Amino acid sequence: MHSLIDAAMDRSGAGSPSLVRALFLSLTCVALQASCSEDIHIRTGVREPTLPAAGNGQDTREDTPSMPQTDAGSDSNATASDSCTTWRHDSDLALADLADSSCSTIAAKAFRYALCACDVLTSRAQLTSDAFDSARGPYMRSEPGAGIGSNGVLDARAGAALSGTLVVGATGLASLTGGSFQIGGNALVGGDLVFKQAEATFDRELWVGRNIATTDSTVHVARTLRRSPESKLTGEIDASGGTSSEAVVVDDPCPCANRPLLDFDALRLSFSTNNDNASLGSPQAASLWYSSALELPCGRYLAQGGSATTARWVAHHTSVVFIDGDLEIAGHLAVDLGTTGELDVLISGQLTLQPGAQIAATRAGALRLYVNGASIVRVSGGASLACNLYAPTSQLLVSEEQTLYGALLFSTLTATAPLSIHYDRAVLRASGGAASCQEPACVIDSECRAPFLCVAGRCGLAQ
Repeated sequence: MHSLIDAAMDRSGAGSPSLVRALFLSLTCVALQASCSEDIHIRTGVREPTLPAAGNGQDTREDTPSMPQTDAGSDSNATASDSCTTWRHDSDLALADLADSSCSTIAAKAFRYALCACDVLTSRAQLTSDAFDSARGPYMRSEPGAGIGSNGVLDARAGAALSGTLVVGATGLASLTGGSFQIGGNALVGGDLVFKQAEATFDRELWVGRNIATTDSTVHVARTLRRSPESKLTGEIDASGGTSSEAVVVDDPCPCANRPLLDFDALRLSFSTNNDNASLGSPQAASLWYSSALELPCGRYLAQGGSATTARWVAHHTSVVFIDGDLEIAGHLAVDLGTTGELDVLISGQLTLQPGAQIAATRAGALRLYVNGASIVRVSGGASLACNLYAPTSQLLVSEEQTLYGALLFSTLTATAPLSIHYDRAVLRASGGAASCQEPACVIDSECRAPFLCVAGRCGLAQ
Protein backbone atom coordinates (compact mmCIF):
# COMPACT_ATOMS: atom_id res chain seq x y z
CA MET A 1 0.00 0.00 0.00
CA HIS A 2 2.98 2.25 0.63
CA SER A 3 3.99 1.97 -3.00
CA LEU A 4 0.43 2.46 -4.24
CA ILE A 5 -0.08 5.77 -2.46
CA ASP A 6 3.47 6.99 -3.09
CA ALA A 7 3.11 6.30 -6.80
CA ALA A 8 -0.30 7.96 -6.92
CA MET A 9 0.97 11.08 -5.22
CA ASP A 10 4.02 11.25 -7.49
CA ARG A 11 1.69 11.15 -10.47
CA SER A 12 -0.59 13.80 -8.96
CA GLY A 13 2.19 16.34 -8.69
CA ALA A 14 1.04 17.09 -5.17
CA GLY A 15 4.45 16.63 -3.74
CA SER A 16 7.07 14.18 -2.58
CA PRO A 17 6.40 10.80 -0.95
CA SER A 18 6.50 12.59 2.38
CA LEU A 19 3.53 14.63 1.25
CA VAL A 20 1.86 11.41 0.26
CA ARG A 21 1.82 10.48 3.91
CA ALA A 22 0.05 13.72 4.57
CA LEU A 23 -3.52 12.92 3.82
CA PHE A 24 -5.81 12.63 6.75
CA LEU A 25 -8.26 15.42 6.99
CA SER A 26 -11.48 14.93 5.04
CA LEU A 27 -14.66 13.65 6.48
CA THR A 28 -18.02 14.55 5.01
CA CYS A 29 -18.85 12.34 2.12
CA VAL A 30 -16.53 9.40 1.37
CA ALA A 31 -16.04 5.69 1.63
CA LEU A 32 -12.76 3.98 2.17
CA GLN A 33 -12.17 0.52 0.75
CA ALA A 34 -8.62 -0.73 0.95
CA SER A 35 -5.87 -1.28 3.46
CA CYS A 36 -2.88 0.66 4.67
CA SER A 37 0.41 -0.76 5.85
CA GLU A 38 1.39 2.07 8.15
CA ASP A 39 0.21 2.56 11.73
CA ILE A 40 -1.66 5.70 12.65
CA HIS A 41 -0.60 7.48 15.83
CA ILE A 42 -2.03 10.21 18.02
CA ARG A 43 0.19 13.02 19.18
CA THR A 44 0.20 13.14 22.96
CA GLY A 45 -0.16 16.51 24.58
CA VAL A 46 -2.79 19.14 25.06
CA ARG A 47 -5.85 17.14 24.25
CA GLU A 48 -6.25 13.42 23.78
CA PRO A 49 -9.42 12.45 21.93
CA THR A 50 -11.59 9.99 23.82
CA LEU A 51 -14.53 8.54 21.98
CA PRO A 52 -17.03 5.99 23.24
CA ALA A 53 -16.52 2.62 21.59
CA ALA A 54 -19.04 1.14 19.24
CA GLY A 55 -21.22 -1.37 20.97
CA ASN A 56 -20.88 -1.50 24.75
CA GLY A 57 -19.28 1.91 25.21
CA GLN A 58 -16.02 0.41 26.54
CA ASP A 59 -12.65 0.76 24.81
CA THR A 60 -10.63 -2.42 24.47
CA ARG A 61 -7.45 -0.41 24.00
CA GLU A 62 -6.27 2.22 26.41
CA ASP A 63 -6.33 5.76 25.00
CA THR A 64 -7.64 4.51 21.66
CA PRO A 65 -10.30 6.84 20.27
CA SER A 66 -13.15 5.22 18.40
CA MET A 67 -16.41 6.23 16.84
CA PRO A 68 -19.69 6.06 18.77
CA GLN A 69 -22.19 3.49 17.66
CA THR A 70 -25.10 4.50 15.47
CA ASP A 71 -28.58 4.74 16.85
CA ALA A 72 -30.18 1.96 14.87
CA GLY A 73 -33.62 3.30 15.57
CA SER A 74 -33.02 6.70 14.08
CA ASP A 75 -33.71 5.65 10.50
CA SER A 76 -34.41 2.01 9.92
CA ASN A 77 -34.75 2.51 6.17
CA ALA A 78 -31.53 4.45 5.69
CA THR A 79 -28.57 2.72 4.11
CA ALA A 80 -24.98 3.73 3.65
CA SER A 81 -25.54 3.86 -0.09
CA ASP A 82 -28.55 6.15 0.34
CA SER A 83 -26.64 8.60 2.52
CA CYS A 84 -23.78 8.65 0.05
CA THR A 85 -25.96 9.78 -2.79
CA THR A 86 -28.28 12.17 -0.94
CA TRP A 87 -26.40 13.74 1.95
CA ARG A 88 -25.72 17.04 0.18
CA HIS A 89 -29.44 17.55 -0.25
CA ASP A 90 -30.42 16.13 3.14
CA SER A 91 -32.51 18.45 5.29
CA ASP A 92 -30.29 17.76 8.30
CA LEU A 93 -27.57 19.87 6.68
CA ALA A 94 -29.79 22.95 6.97
CA LEU A 95 -27.90 24.65 4.17
CA ALA A 96 -27.89 28.41 3.99
CA ASP A 97 -29.34 29.82 0.78
CA LEU A 98 -26.38 30.83 -1.36
CA ALA A 99 -28.63 32.52 -3.95
CA ASP A 100 -26.92 30.47 -6.61
CA SER A 101 -29.04 28.03 -8.57
CA SER A 102 -26.29 27.44 -11.14
CA CYS A 103 -24.43 24.98 -8.87
CA SER A 104 -26.27 22.08 -7.27
CA THR A 105 -23.79 20.80 -4.66
CA ILE A 106 -22.13 22.36 -1.65
CA ALA A 107 -18.67 21.76 -3.08
CA ALA A 108 -19.49 23.37 -6.42
CA LYS A 109 -20.84 26.44 -4.62
CA ALA A 110 -17.99 26.74 -2.16
CA PHE A 111 -15.08 26.12 -4.51
CA ARG A 112 -15.70 27.95 -7.79
CA TYR A 113 -12.45 29.89 -7.28
CA ALA A 114 -8.93 28.70 -6.63
CA LEU A 115 -8.58 31.34 -3.90
CA CYS A 116 -11.46 33.24 -2.33
CA ALA A 117 -11.45 35.71 0.57
CA CYS A 118 -14.60 36.80 2.35
CA ASP A 119 -12.89 39.99 3.51
CA VAL A 120 -9.27 40.64 2.49
CA LEU A 121 -6.79 38.91 0.19
CA THR A 122 -3.24 40.22 0.61
CA SER A 123 -0.20 39.16 -1.39
CA ARG A 124 3.30 40.46 -0.66
CA ALA A 125 5.02 38.10 -3.14
CA GLN A 126 4.31 36.56 -6.54
CA LEU A 127 0.84 35.00 -6.76
CA THR A 128 0.23 32.34 -9.41
CA SER A 129 -2.86 30.32 -10.27
CA ASP A 130 -3.60 27.73 -12.93
CA ALA A 131 -5.88 24.74 -13.30
CA PHE A 132 -6.10 21.07 -14.19
CA ASP A 133 -8.76 18.36 -14.07
CA SER A 134 -7.89 15.33 -11.96
CA ALA A 135 -10.58 13.31 -13.75
CA ARG A 136 -8.28 13.43 -16.77
CA GLY A 137 -5.14 12.66 -14.82
CA PRO A 138 -2.66 14.29 -12.42
CA TYR A 139 -1.37 17.81 -12.74
CA MET A 140 1.07 17.91 -15.64
CA ARG A 141 0.96 21.41 -17.13
CA SER A 142 -0.60 24.81 -16.60
CA GLU A 143 -4.16 25.15 -17.89
CA PRO A 144 -6.61 28.08 -17.70
CA GLY A 145 -9.62 28.34 -15.40
CA ALA A 146 -8.26 29.19 -11.93
CA GLY A 147 -10.13 32.27 -10.73
CA ILE A 148 -9.25 34.47 -7.77
CA GLY A 149 -11.89 36.35 -5.75
CA SER A 150 -12.31 38.69 -2.80
CA ASN A 151 -15.55 40.11 -1.49
CA GLY A 152 -13.73 43.03 0.11
CA VAL A 153 -10.13 44.01 -0.64
CA LEU A 154 -7.48 42.66 -2.97
CA ASP A 155 -4.04 44.06 -2.13
CA ALA A 156 -1.35 42.59 -4.41
CA ARG A 157 2.09 44.15 -4.16
CA ALA A 158 4.52 41.90 -6.02
CA GLY A 159 2.92 40.72 -9.25
CA ALA A 160 0.57 37.93 -10.23
CA ALA A 161 0.01 35.45 -13.06
CA LEU A 162 -3.61 34.27 -12.94
CA SER A 163 -4.98 31.83 -15.50
CA GLY A 164 -8.61 32.65 -14.72
CA THR A 165 -10.98 35.47 -13.89
CA LEU A 166 -10.27 38.02 -11.15
CA VAL A 167 -13.30 39.29 -9.20
CA VAL A 168 -13.43 41.86 -6.39
CA GLY A 169 -16.90 42.37 -4.88
CA ALA A 170 -19.55 45.03 -5.23
CA THR A 171 -18.00 47.50 -2.77
CA GLY A 172 -14.48 46.15 -2.89
CA LEU A 173 -11.10 47.71 -3.65
CA ALA A 174 -8.40 46.25 -5.87
CA SER A 175 -4.85 47.56 -5.58
CA LEU A 176 -2.11 46.24 -7.91
CA THR A 177 1.29 47.59 -6.95
CA GLY A 178 4.92 47.07 -7.85
CA GLY A 179 5.07 44.18 -10.26
CA SER A 180 3.87 42.48 -13.42
CA PHE A 181 0.24 41.35 -13.44
CA GLN A 182 -1.18 38.98 -16.07
CA ILE A 183 -4.91 38.21 -15.84
CA GLY A 184 -5.91 35.36 -18.14
CA GLY A 185 -9.68 35.74 -17.80
CA ASN A 186 -11.91 38.74 -17.26
CA ALA A 187 -11.38 41.16 -14.39
CA LEU A 188 -14.40 42.55 -12.54
CA VAL A 189 -14.00 45.13 -9.77
CA GLY A 190 -17.12 46.50 -8.10
CA GLY A 191 -15.34 49.39 -6.40
CA ASP A 192 -12.12 51.29 -7.07
CA LEU A 193 -9.17 49.93 -9.04
CA VAL A 194 -5.68 51.32 -8.33
CA PHE A 195 -2.42 50.69 -10.20
CA LYS A 196 0.90 51.92 -8.84
CA GLN A 197 4.26 51.18 -10.45
CA ALA A 198 2.68 48.19 -12.14
CA GLU A 199 2.60 46.56 -15.55
CA ALA A 200 -0.80 44.96 -16.02
CA THR A 201 -2.21 42.97 -18.92
CA PHE A 202 -5.83 41.77 -19.07
CA ASP A 203 -6.35 39.06 -21.71
CA ARG A 204 -10.10 39.59 -21.94
CA GLU A 205 -12.31 42.40 -20.59
CA LEU A 206 -11.95 44.74 -17.63
CA TRP A 207 -15.09 45.86 -15.77
CA VAL A 208 -14.87 48.59 -13.10
CA GLY A 209 -17.75 49.95 -11.01
CA ARG A 210 -16.07 53.04 -9.60
CA ASN A 211 -12.84 54.98 -10.12
CA ILE A 212 -9.60 53.90 -11.79
CA ALA A 213 -6.19 55.40 -11.05
CA THR A 214 -2.92 54.52 -12.77
CA THR A 215 0.31 55.92 -11.28
CA ASP A 216 3.61 55.16 -13.01
CA SER A 217 1.91 52.16 -14.56
CA THR A 218 1.30 50.55 -17.94
CA VAL A 219 -2.12 48.92 -18.33
CA HIS A 220 -3.33 47.03 -21.42
CA VAL A 221 -6.78 45.48 -21.95
CA ALA A 222 -6.97 43.04 -24.86
CA ARG A 223 -10.70 43.58 -25.34
CA THR A 224 -13.04 46.24 -23.92
CA LEU A 225 -12.72 48.43 -20.84
CA ARG A 226 -16.22 48.72 -19.37
CA ARG A 227 -16.80 51.48 -16.79
CA SER A 228 -19.88 52.74 -14.99
CA PRO A 229 -21.02 56.22 -16.09
CA GLU A 230 -19.90 57.75 -12.77
CA SER A 231 -16.45 56.16 -12.95
CA LYS A 232 -13.46 58.50 -13.23
CA LEU A 233 -10.19 57.51 -14.87
CA THR A 234 -6.99 59.12 -13.63
CA GLY A 235 -4.11 58.18 -15.93
CA GLU A 236 -4.20 56.07 -19.07
CA ILE A 237 -5.35 52.59 -20.07
CA ASP A 238 -4.77 51.06 -23.49
CA ALA A 239 -7.91 49.08 -24.41
CA SER A 240 -7.79 47.35 -27.79
CA GLY A 241 -11.59 47.07 -27.88
CA GLY A 242 -12.17 50.64 -26.76
CA THR A 243 -14.01 51.92 -23.71
CA SER A 244 -17.70 51.45 -22.98
CA SER A 245 -19.74 53.46 -20.45
CA GLU A 246 -22.40 51.22 -18.97
CA ALA A 247 -23.80 49.96 -15.70
CA VAL A 248 -21.32 47.70 -13.93
CA VAL A 249 -22.74 45.39 -11.27
CA VAL A 250 -20.35 42.91 -9.66
CA ASP A 251 -21.63 40.17 -7.37
CA ASP A 252 -19.51 39.07 -4.43
CA PRO A 253 -17.52 36.07 -5.67
CA CYS A 254 -17.21 34.13 -2.40
CA PRO A 255 -20.19 32.45 -0.65
CA CYS A 256 -19.76 34.20 2.69
CA ALA A 257 -23.07 35.97 3.30
CA ASN A 258 -24.19 33.15 5.60
CA ARG A 259 -21.09 31.95 7.45
CA PRO A 260 -20.70 29.04 7.52
CA LEU A 261 -22.90 27.63 4.77
CA LEU A 262 -23.60 24.56 6.90
CA ASP A 263 -25.60 24.43 10.13
CA PHE A 264 -23.13 22.59 12.33
CA ASP A 265 -25.49 22.40 15.32
CA ALA A 266 -28.05 20.58 13.20
CA LEU A 267 -25.32 18.36 11.79
CA ARG A 268 -24.05 17.43 15.25
CA LEU A 269 -27.52 16.32 16.32
CA SER A 270 -28.13 14.42 13.11
CA PHE A 271 -24.82 12.57 13.08
CA SER A 272 -25.04 11.70 16.78
CA THR A 273 -28.34 9.86 16.24
CA ASN A 274 -27.98 8.63 12.69
CA ASN A 275 -24.60 7.28 11.63
CA ASP A 276 -22.99 4.15 10.28
CA ASN A 277 -20.26 3.78 12.90
CA ALA A 278 -21.42 0.29 13.80
CA SER A 279 -20.45 -0.92 10.32
CA LEU A 280 -16.81 -0.33 11.21
CA GLY A 281 -16.82 -3.27 13.60
CA SER A 282 -14.49 -3.43 16.59
CA PRO A 283 -13.29 -0.32 18.45
CA GLN A 284 -9.84 -0.84 16.96
CA ALA A 285 -11.23 -0.89 13.43
CA ALA A 286 -13.30 2.17 14.24
CA SER A 287 -10.33 4.19 15.46
CA LEU A 288 -9.58 7.23 13.35
CA TRP A 289 -6.07 7.80 14.60
CA TYR A 290 -4.58 4.39 15.34
CA SER A 291 -5.95 2.00 12.73
CA SER A 292 -3.33 0.59 10.36
CA ALA A 293 -5.95 -0.48 7.84
CA LEU A 294 -8.88 1.89 8.19
CA GLU A 295 -11.76 1.24 5.83
CA LEU A 296 -14.82 3.46 5.81
CA PRO A 297 -17.68 1.86 3.94
CA CYS A 298 -19.94 4.25 2.11
CA GLY A 299 -21.92 6.04 4.81
CA ARG A 300 -22.16 8.65 7.59
CA TYR A 301 -19.66 8.70 10.46
CA LEU A 302 -19.20 10.63 13.70
CA ALA A 303 -15.91 11.23 15.54
CA GLN A 304 -14.54 13.50 18.23
CA GLY A 305 -11.79 16.02 17.59
CA GLY A 306 -8.24 15.68 18.81
CA SER A 307 -4.60 15.94 17.82
CA ALA A 308 -3.12 13.65 15.20
CA THR A 309 0.29 13.12 13.64
CA THR A 310 0.11 10.48 10.93
CA ALA A 311 -2.83 8.78 9.25
CA ARG A 312 -3.36 6.87 6.03
CA TRP A 313 -6.81 6.22 4.63
CA VAL A 314 -8.10 4.75 1.41
CA ALA A 315 -11.39 6.16 0.12
CA HIS A 316 -12.68 4.76 -3.12
CA HIS A 317 -16.36 5.60 -2.62
CA THR A 318 -18.35 8.41 -0.98
CA SER A 319 -18.89 8.89 2.77
CA VAL A 320 -19.62 11.59 5.35
CA VAL A 321 -17.66 12.13 8.56
CA PHE A 322 -18.51 14.76 11.14
CA ILE A 323 -15.77 15.77 13.61
CA ASP A 324 -17.25 17.14 16.81
CA GLY A 325 -14.63 19.51 18.23
CA ASP A 326 -11.24 20.92 17.26
CA LEU A 327 -8.75 19.15 15.05
CA GLU A 328 -4.98 19.63 15.15
CA ILE A 329 -2.77 18.22 12.41
CA ALA A 330 0.82 17.81 13.55
CA GLY A 331 2.16 15.52 10.84
CA HIS A 332 1.36 13.83 7.55
CA LEU A 333 -2.22 12.98 6.60
CA ALA A 334 -2.66 10.99 3.38
CA VAL A 335 -5.74 9.77 1.53
CA ASP A 336 -5.80 7.57 -1.57
CA LEU A 337 -9.06 8.37 -3.36
CA GLY A 338 -8.57 6.08 -6.31
CA THR A 339 -10.49 7.14 -9.42
CA THR A 340 -13.97 7.52 -7.91
CA GLY A 341 -13.67 8.24 -4.18
CA GLU A 342 -14.86 11.45 -2.52
CA LEU A 343 -14.04 12.40 1.06
CA ASP A 344 -15.53 15.42 2.82
CA VAL A 345 -14.62 16.49 6.35
CA LEU A 346 -16.95 18.54 8.55
CA ILE A 347 -15.09 20.08 11.50
CA SER A 348 -17.35 21.71 14.07
CA GLY A 349 -14.47 23.41 15.91
CA GLN A 350 -11.13 24.91 14.93
CA LEU A 351 -8.49 23.58 12.56
CA THR A 352 -4.81 23.92 13.49
CA LEU A 353 -1.86 23.05 11.27
CA GLN A 354 1.46 22.65 13.05
CA PRO A 355 4.67 23.56 11.14
CA GLY A 356 5.31 20.91 8.52
CA ALA A 357 1.76 19.52 8.62
CA GLN A 358 0.61 18.09 5.32
CA ILE A 359 -2.88 17.32 4.04
CA ALA A 360 -2.77 15.65 0.66
CA ALA A 361 -5.03 13.73 -1.71
CA THR A 362 -4.26 11.79 -4.84
CA ARG A 363 -7.17 13.78 -6.36
CA ALA A 364 -7.34 17.18 -4.71
CA GLY A 365 -10.81 18.02 -5.99
CA ALA A 366 -12.29 15.01 -4.22
CA LEU A 367 -10.99 15.88 -0.74
CA ARG A 368 -13.00 18.67 0.89
CA LEU A 369 -12.83 20.15 4.39
CA TYR A 370 -15.41 22.48 5.95
CA VAL A 371 -14.36 24.30 9.13
CA ASN A 372 -16.84 25.94 11.47
CA GLY A 373 -14.61 27.41 14.19
CA ALA A 374 -12.66 30.63 13.79
CA SER A 375 -9.04 29.59 13.36
CA ILE A 376 -5.67 30.96 12.36
CA VAL A 377 -4.33 28.43 9.87
CA ARG A 378 -0.59 28.79 9.24
CA VAL A 379 1.05 27.09 6.28
CA SER A 380 4.73 27.05 7.23
CA GLY A 381 7.72 24.88 8.04
CA GLY A 382 7.31 22.66 5.00
CA ALA A 383 3.53 22.40 5.37
CA SER A 384 1.51 21.62 2.27
CA LEU A 385 -2.10 21.22 1.17
CA ALA A 386 -3.70 19.17 -1.60
CA CYS A 387 -7.40 19.52 -0.88
CA ASN A 388 -10.28 22.00 -0.86
CA LEU A 389 -10.59 23.95 2.39
CA TYR A 390 -13.64 26.06 3.28
CA ALA A 391 -13.11 28.17 6.42
CA PRO A 392 -15.08 31.44 6.07
CA THR A 393 -14.46 32.61 9.65
CA SER A 394 -10.74 31.78 9.70
CA GLN A 395 -7.46 33.40 8.64
CA LEU A 396 -4.90 31.77 6.35
CA LEU A 397 -1.25 32.81 6.71
CA VAL A 398 1.37 31.69 4.18
CA SER A 399 4.87 32.66 5.31
CA GLU A 400 7.02 30.35 3.16
CA GLU A 401 6.99 29.64 -0.58
CA GLN A 402 4.19 27.21 -1.30
CA THR A 403 2.68 25.21 -4.13
CA LEU A 404 -0.84 24.10 -3.21
CA TYR A 405 -3.43 21.96 -4.98
CA GLY A 406 -7.21 22.38 -4.83
CA ALA A 407 -9.08 25.48 -3.62
CA LEU A 408 -9.09 27.68 -0.51
CA LEU A 409 -11.80 29.94 0.94
CA PHE A 410 -11.04 31.93 4.10
CA SER A 411 -12.11 35.15 5.77
CA THR A 412 -8.66 36.61 5.12
CA LEU A 413 -5.72 35.22 3.14
CA THR A 414 -2.27 36.70 3.64
CA ALA A 415 0.76 35.49 1.68
CA THR A 416 4.15 37.00 2.51
CA ALA A 417 5.99 34.46 0.31
CA PRO A 418 5.41 33.27 -3.26
CA LEU A 419 2.19 31.26 -3.54
CA SER A 420 1.16 29.02 -6.44
CA ILE A 421 -2.15 27.15 -6.49
CA HIS A 422 -3.20 24.49 -8.97
CA TYR A 423 -7.01 24.50 -9.02
CA ASP A 424 -8.70 21.14 -9.65
CA ARG A 425 -11.73 21.81 -11.85
CA ALA A 426 -13.13 18.38 -10.96
CA VAL A 427 -14.54 19.85 -7.74
CA LEU A 428 -17.29 21.46 -9.81
CA ARG A 429 -18.56 17.95 -10.57
CA ALA A 430 -18.51 16.76 -6.97
CA SER A 431 -20.69 13.64 -6.56
CA GLY A 432 -21.99 12.32 -9.82
CA GLY A 433 -20.73 12.22 -13.35
CA ALA A 434 -22.79 15.16 -14.62
CA ALA A 435 -21.53 18.67 -14.06
CA SER A 436 -22.88 20.08 -10.82
CA CYS A 437 -22.62 23.61 -12.17
CA GLN A 438 -24.96 24.19 -15.09
CA GLU A 439 -23.44 25.35 -18.35
CA PRO A 440 -26.09 27.44 -20.09
CA ALA A 441 -25.75 28.59 -23.65
CA CYS A 442 -24.12 31.98 -24.17
CA VAL A 443 -22.84 34.38 -26.77
CA ILE A 444 -20.73 36.71 -24.61
CA ASP A 445 -19.01 36.42 -21.22
CA SER A 446 -21.45 38.76 -19.46
CA GLU A 447 -24.17 36.12 -19.87
CA CYS A 448 -22.21 33.81 -17.58
CA ARG A 449 -21.77 34.06 -13.83
CA ALA A 450 -18.13 34.73 -12.90
CA PRO A 451 -15.68 33.10 -12.92
CA PHE A 452 -17.22 31.26 -15.86
CA LEU A 453 -16.57 32.46 -19.38
CA CYS A 454 -18.42 31.94 -22.64
CA VAL A 455 -16.43 29.11 -24.22
CA ALA A 456 -17.63 27.58 -27.48
CA GLY A 457 -21.18 28.82 -26.86
CA ARG A 458 -21.41 27.50 -23.27
CA CYS A 459 -20.67 29.05 -19.88
CA GLY A 460 -17.75 27.28 -18.26
CA LEU A 461 -14.10 27.44 -17.35
CA ALA A 462 -11.70 27.81 -20.25
CA GLN A 463 -9.91 24.52 -20.92
